[in-house]
Amino acid sequence: MAQLTRREMLVGAAATAAAAALSFAAPPPAAAVASFAGRQAPGIYRYKIGTIEVTVVTDGINRLSLIHP
Repeated sequence: MAQLTRREMLVGAAATAAAAALSFAAPPPAAAVASFAGRQAPGIYRYKIGTIEVTVVTDGINRLSLIHP
C-alpha cells in the first residue's frame, strides 16, 4: 500500500484547485456574427442549405494539369 506524504497531498490539492480554477476562467466560445448570404466579399461565398448557412473561404487558386508528361 502506498504511503502519502504531507507534501504529496498538498501538491495534489494545489493541482486540483488550479485545474478547477482554470476551467472556470476559460473564455466563452467565440460568438462572431457573419453577414448573411445576401452580402458577398471576394473569396468568401455563403449560401443556404435548408436552415444551415454554409461559408466557403477561398484563399487562392492552383492550376494543375490533369495530364502528366
